[in-house]
Amino acid sequence: MARKGRSTIIPLRYILVDAGPLIALFDRDDSYHQLVLDYIKTFNGKLITTWPVLTEALHMLGFHVNAQLDLLTWVERNGVQIYEMSSDVIPDIKTYFDKYRNIEADLADISLLVAADQMNVTQILTIDRDFNIYRMPDGEYLHNVLQY
Repeated sequence: MARKGRSTIIPLRYILVDAGPLIALFDRDDSYHQLVLDYIKTFNGKLITTWPVLTEALHMLGFHVNAQLDLLTWVERNGVQIYEMSSDVIPDIKTYFDKYRNIEADLADISLLVAADQMNVTQILTIDRDFNIYRMPDGEYLHNVLQY
């Protein structure tokens, strides 16, 4: 028999978000728009990204100021939270740049790897196939939650 007044605590789920899904979400003509929108509508947890990822997404949405403003408004409303990094992570960033020099990894992707390691997050929302190559320090891949 269950005790009255007791509740089950469900741990909050965190997922990292790459630039591609952010772009798709705010560009209705993007081929991944509906897929990303459907996923986010059903997701129950916290979406996390980094400043380099947000910068990349805003740059790629540069064709339409309203799309940029909509993305920034969504960030303001905590649709996605920005994971803050200090300069203390520069050695980690350098290590990843060196490790993935042959595939020309960019700062946005590497910032997500660093955030994943620091936050102990194992899942990512991405359309970037490079995340099939990147590995965390423990040798594991980030699991892409977006099935396409």
